[in-house]
Amino acid sequence: MISKNTRTKSVKGWKAFYYDMTARPDKGVVFQYKVGRRYTMKETPVICERGFHFYPEFRDIYDYHGVEFDIRICEIKASGDITTMGHNLFEPDRKAATNRITIVRELEPREVVEMMSKVPCDSPNRLDSGTFAYALRENLERYRRIDEFDYWILGDLRVSKAPEEIRKWLDERYAKWVNALEEFGL
Repeated sequence: MISKNTRTKSVKGWKAFYYDMTARPDKGVVFQYKVGRRYTMKETPVICERGFHFYPEFRDIYDYHGVEFDIRICEIKASGDITTMGHNLFEPDRKAATNRITIVRELEPREVVEMMSKVPCDSPNRLDSGTFAYALRENLERYRRIDEFDYWILGDLRVSKAPEEIRKWLDERYAKWVNALEEFGL
């Protein structure tokens, strides 16, 4: 088990990003990430203050970020100093931060749905596969009616008449999510 502020060789985890692969820490600074790159900082990580935040358990992403189809989820490798909110990395609260993170790869919607389809309903306070599917379908339906509202929320940005390149990306993403939900019967 990894306790608070323990140096470790590496830990696999998950990180959510806005549509443009950015994260906006509490201080409002936009931080740009790229798949395949490693990022480091000298300071000791502190949850919700500084560090590269991630989730050791996949399903916890949606407890913090909501079920939105326009977020991007990546597998990461955390190393260096790791700080957790809970007693250890595998107990609630499961959010963690590190001072060394590698963005290993981005997950496709199909992979996300497959992983979430295996999440049991083991706690009334945790997201399970059925709740995930319902929330995602609601989000997709809202996107399908985008022209009725004339805007879309991208991360923390309200976009009027989303630029063509973003709209194309959203349309492709929408189709991938719909196909994945159908494939797994959710």
